[in-house]
Amino acid sequence: MVSTRSVVPLLRPEAKVHHLAVDDSSEAIAWVEGSSTVRLGRLEGGGQLDITGVISTQHRVSYLGFHRGGLLIGDDLESLMFYDLDGALVEAQAIDGGVQSCRLMGLKVVVLSGMGEVVLVQRERDSVNLSSKHGLNDVVHVEVHGERLYVAEQQGTVLACTEDSVLSYSKQVQKA
Repeated sequence: MVSTRSVVPLLRPEAKVHHLAVDDSSEAIAWVEGSSTVRLGRLEGGGQLDITGVISTQHRVSYLGFHRGGLLIGDDLESLMFYDLDGALVEAQAIDGGVQSCRLMGLKVVVLSGMGEVVLVQRERDSVNLSSKHGLNDVVHVEVHGERLYVAEQQGTVLACTEDSVLSYSKQVQKA
């Protein structure tokens, strides 16, 4: 006779789960039920989950992730919010057009807004609109590698930049 293990769910959400994030350093886990209810918990030994907080956001959650020992929540209309691991709001920063995506860059968070702008955010600091600073046009994708950002604009241009400047590359053509 074949022995089959029974599967026991870690949680039973009240609504469809739209985002899920796990923090390796703290064993914290967060998920979005429905569009604006974030649940926060800690993974305990033996496969148990201890719920530590519930956060209700005003707008639909568009980003969820862990950064610098806390939880980041981006909404689709106006802000990026920083929470501690117990679910208490630490800080909120306004993002025009809301958060489309986020990439982590050291202590900073690179946000692609719903307006196609790249914004550099750091807790307890003013945000920096890199699109305005560097003259970027309608950004549709952004990636981070080390201290560099790579942005793809709507018109098809891909640029590399840092917080301070757009990097230029010369194309070398070999003649046959």
